[in-house]
Amino acid sequence: MTPLVFMLCRYWGLNDVQARRWWQAVGRARWSVARQWRQQVVLFDQGLAPALATPQTVDAIQKFLDTSASPAQVLGVVESLVQEGQLSRQDARCIENKVLAMVDRCGRWR
Repeated sequence: MTPLVFMLCRYWGLNDVQARRWWQAVGRARWSVARQWRQQVVLFDQGLAPALATPQTVDAIQKFLDTSASPAQVLGVVESLVQEGQLSRQDARCIENKVLAMVDRCGRWR
């Protein structure tokens, strides 16, 4: 699990088992939606790996969340994983509910 995914899972309130199932499903995905998202996350994390928690890093994370990991995009990945058979509907529902609990009325992260 990448540092960004770990941070997101904590932010959403996923426990370790839920977070592991989610990331393993993303890793096993063969369809383009989840694979492309995973690649973006991994590349983003590789770019931040040497950086410390600086204002620039925080800004970069916020920009990434707004452009590549918005709630709608994350929910799209979850649904793609269910359709592909990589994530159970029960696990997906749990993740979706936790993600939606962290979204404002305009559909952005709180």
